[in-house]
Amino acid sequence: MKLLAQTFIALLLIAAHQSQAELVAHWPLDGNAQDLLGNHNGSESGVIFGAEGATNHTGTAAEFNGSSSTITVPFDSAMNPKSFTLSMWVNADSTSGFASPVTSRDDTPTSVHGYLVYNDSRGNWNFWTGTGGPSGAWNQMSGGKVEIGSWTHIAVSFDDNSQTKKLYVNGSLAGSNSAPNLYSKNGPQSENLHIGSGADSGGAFFFDGLIDDVALWDHALTSVEIKDLMTNGVPGGPPSITTFEASPPFIDSGQNVTLSWDIQNATSVSISPNVGSVAEKRGSIVVTPAETTTYTITAIGESSPAATSQITVGVDVESLDPIITEFLADNKTGLIAPDGNRSDWIELHNPNPFAIEIGGWHLSDDSTQLEKFTFPSGQISAGGYKIFFADSSLEALNFKLSKTGDYLALSDPNGNLISEFSPAYPAQFDDVSFGLSSSGTLTYLEPTPGVANGSSRREIGPKVKGLTRNPLPPTPGEDLVISANITPRIGAIASSKLFYRVGFGTERQLTMTKGADDQYSTTIPASAYEAGEMVRWYLIATTTSGESTREPPFPDLAESAQYFGTVISDPSISVDQPVMHWFVKNIGAADTRGGTRGSLYFEGQFYDNIFCRIRGQSTANWPKHKYKFDFYRGDHFRWKREAKRVEEINVNSHYRDSYVRENTIFAFLNEAGAMAPETRYLWIKRNGSNMGLFTFVE
Repeated sequence: MKLLAQTFIALLLIAAHQSQAELVAHWPLDGNAQDLLGNHNGSESGVIFGAEGATNHTGTAAEFNGSSSTITVPFDSAMNPKSFTLSMWVNADSTSGFASPVTSRDDTPTSVHGYLVYNDSRGNWNFWTGTGGPSGAWNQMSGGKVEIGSWTHIAVSFDDNSQTKKLYVNGSLAGSNSAPNLYSKNGPQSENLHIGSGADSGGAFFFDGLIDDVALWDHALTSVEIKDLMTNGVPGGPPSITTFEASPPFIDSGQNVTLSWDIQNATSVSISPNVGSVAEKRGSIVVTPAETTTYTITAIGESSPAATSQITVGVDVESLDPIITEFLADNKTGLIAPDGNRSDWIELHNPNPFAIEIGGWHLSDDSTQLEKFTFPSGQISAGGYKIFFADSSLEALNFKLSKTGDYLALSDPNGNLISEFSPAYPAQFDDVSFGLSSSGTLTYLEPTPGVANGSSRREIGPKVKGLTRNPLPPTPGEDLVISANITPRIGAIASSKLFYRVGFGTERQLTMTKGADDQYSTTIPASAYEAGEMVRWYLIATTTSGESTREPPFPDLAESAQYFGTVISDPSISVDQPVMHWFVKNIGAADTRGGTRGSLYFEGQFYDNIFCRIRGQSTANWPKHKYKFDFYRGDHFRWKREAKRVEEINVNSHYRDSYVRENTIFAFLNEAGAMAPETRYLWIKRNGSNMGLFTFVE
């Protein structure tokens, strides 16, 4: 009987162990967007890594700019379990609007699913879950004030067995709710997970501040486990090596070298040869190699696999100079700089089998001033490449590259010229880099920032200028003529096609005909559209070898126009107010806080691929909603000809309030010299139908 009891207890222990929460993903954000478990790696855009972390056990943090930075993790059903816990460290710089450090949500035309964490405009942390009910039916939980500029540990959970959701702030329970149908997991439309932004697409509700150590479990952790998580960090997962460096990277015989490292999730760490066991997290040790030596650091943790990294220290060796391998002088759709812009960049390569110090070296675009820009302290890894932007970051160049051709030189800390493009590199083309091909010749290249270059480009897509944009709206029955100037760059033009779309119908294709002075044109027939409809278009010009140019280029799904466009005049409109034409494919999504993408036409300007959603708290339930429209960088909204363009606008519906009351008091305050919004009345038509009178507020 005793043996049976012991066996039964052992089986219970095994079953209990198998039901414990499993770590699904862990994004430490220590220099990249990788999942430590290796299953759910993210891709970053406009994120700056390397900020000081939340605690001494979380490594470094990632910085998000509040306007475009985001990390996208591809959808996987494993990241959307029935029960879950999500934890993170956050340090907000602003509470000016809704901002989401982590979102995994899914808005269909008829229902909402998934989860998200918000800091709201009232300065509170929020945990929202989609109920699977009608569009907009989010279960909202608020708890805990947002402390600007301070690290805060946030954890949210949902237990499917008890139908309970919880919000923890700094290890303490800030909100709890138990009821049926509080959470329906992301899945009907398989939307990605986003770190640093919200909405299904990740193109809105951008977080402004720092995020560190994001982790996801497939179980609701207990309050004790949440507290331990905050105190001791994310347990489990394989070890990872954030940094392993040697300083200096090469020496004369008899000199010392300091090896330093930063490691996560390790129970033992060792360095070979001739070092042995070292500190498990962060540390350094001085070595004196007698000859060129490759050191290997090995980290072993509770989970497999072990992590290793190597670094070579050169002894009594001649260090090869770094070289300029590639640069891009006209970045239209390529690599995004840390400040969120697409800036010029220069790539340096370290040809040595050991790291080299780049601090003190110089770049210049002026042959009479070789020390125009001096690199701050830093290293380029063995055989590695490093990108330097002409942006607003700390390591940014203090000059921009000329796309018409210019001088460019690299010199060492003593001012000795190492390499130069003299008297000037040739004229450059947008999104085409210049540098050393794989065969060692200087040529135009397909940009490959941070890795070895490929072969030279035989052809470059045609140059497209002046594609018809914001034409006068044609009247019903009037054809719409579209034209552009298209010239060859490298390679003959084989074809020029215009693709147009009426409303949200099927794209149709027209061939553009060449006229005088490289002017191409075609006609969208009046029979294709009716009064009040939206017509949009883009052009693709292609060379004989297939190199193409798209106008507009549409480099970013959330921050650029997919089409140019206009509306067809509607003679039946007889209102006195300015008319805003709003077009949206998914009306149901537009009438939720989750929002969707759409297009606007207002006072001669067409805006494509903007973000739109309802706004307000209690007013969100009004039959006639208030709305917010967000415009992408480079094409902000012109609400008044003499006024500065704005990134976002609000339009108010007022519902039961008088249309005069709010506008009158704002006008009075402005006339009195007080600070107050400017307002103007608008008549909004959505997809050609009247929505009614609204007030624009700026």
